[in-house]
Amino acid sequence: MNNREKLGVSENISDYSLNNTDITSISQLKRMPEVIEELNWPIELQGKGLTDRINKKMFVEFPEGDVLLSYVTTIHELGHLRQNEINPELEAESNKYLKLLAEEKDAWARGWERFSKSNQDIVDILENKFSENFSDGEIKSFKELYLWVERNALKMVEAQAPLFECGKETTEEERFKMLAESLKKVEISKFLEEYKGYRIDEAINIKEAQAAIKNTVEQIISEQ
Repeated sequence: MNNREKLGVSENISDYSLNNTDITSISQLKRMPEVIEELNWPIELQGKGLTDRINKKMFVEFPEGDVLLSYVTTIHELGHLRQNEINPELEAESNKYLKLLAEEKDAWARGWERFSKSNQDIVDILENKFSENFSDGEIKSFKELYLWVERNALKMVEAQAPLFECGKETTEEERFKMLAESLKKVEISKFLEEYKGYRIDEAINIKEAQAAIKNTVEQIISEQ
């Protein structure tokens, strides 16, 4: 029995397919603006979830970093797949900044719902790993870690608001400087330092992650 049968979904609900989904891992940081690179950006915060609605193709990129943090990003990126198609209200927003913010909020919630439904066994494993390594502290579970990263990631999106107000005459260098100043205001450096503290010196299992992503994609294909 395949995953779609386990979930009780029918075939041929859409033209999307697992075979037409690109799943790749990120083994090193992609080139970023210097002001961002200076923050010692962690690889676990790099990922991608995109949909080509014309060609019915989905793309997922997940980080080859420490297991807990890499899964946080992976789960979030899965929330982006087909999100505008399934939730048309996101596309109805004409303000580009508000649209971006709404899409990110939607992806964090949608990603967790999708992943936990199709990979509860992986979620249980991640919860156990968290408990074994972080018995004390304000964050008590992997789910709470996910929500904590979400809150701070949304602050980073909100920090981009001034960039959407810039005129065309603003240079790229000026825009990056503005972004750096905005990130300082939301104490991004403090967050990144605390974030790295949730590494457990265990790399994400790439094959396991790919299988979990495929399980989630099969569910996403069935969504309407």
